[in-house]
Amino acid sequence: MSDAMLQVDGLVRHFGKLRAVDDVSFNVERGKVFGFIGPNGAGKTTTMRIAATLELPNHGDIRIGGFSVVDDPDKARRITGFMPDYAGVYANTTVLEYLDFFARSQGLRGGDRRKAVDGIIDFMGIGDLRDRHVESLSKGLKQRVALGRAIIHNPQLLILDEPAANLDPRARIEFRTLIRELAADGKT
Repeated sequence: MSDAMLQVDGLVRHFGKLRAVDDVSFNVERGKVFGFIGPNGAGKTTTMRIAATLELPNHGDIRIGGFSVVDDPDKARRITGFMPDYAGVYANTTVLEYLDFFARSQGLRGGDRRKAVDGIIDFMGIGDLRDRHVESLSKGLKQRVALGRAIIHNPQLLILDEPAANLDPRARIEFRTLIRELAADGKT
């Protein structure tokens, strides 16, 4: 078995005549932090959306923990956390309600759900915000909550699309520290 958590093999995705992803292949080892960089329009977000099982490729495949996003999307999704470049929030929803909703959507129930939500609030250092409405938070705090949402089900792989965009320098440093802590815990 390969030590790769993420295997992208011959990925192609086009929208009409536009070839957004053109024969992309790479591997990311388990527990590694990998930066996927390139100019706007290079296909980064499209590749991440395919990895997150939100789109299908025209050709090729992505395997997450050995599961194909084409053939076994439910299994791949179960071990993947996705944070889009812009995660919308629901009006009049507190941080606690927001995280609880996403814990439920990941199939967590009862004591396991409460433990997961409390654990995320503690890990993210947002305990004093649990009763505040998400839409009232700063960009940096919203990003923390969005990352919490992505990891609420303890995934093995995190896909983060521009997680530090529009953050101030201090918030970027704090976010990078959280990412390092997750990698030290074995997340890819």
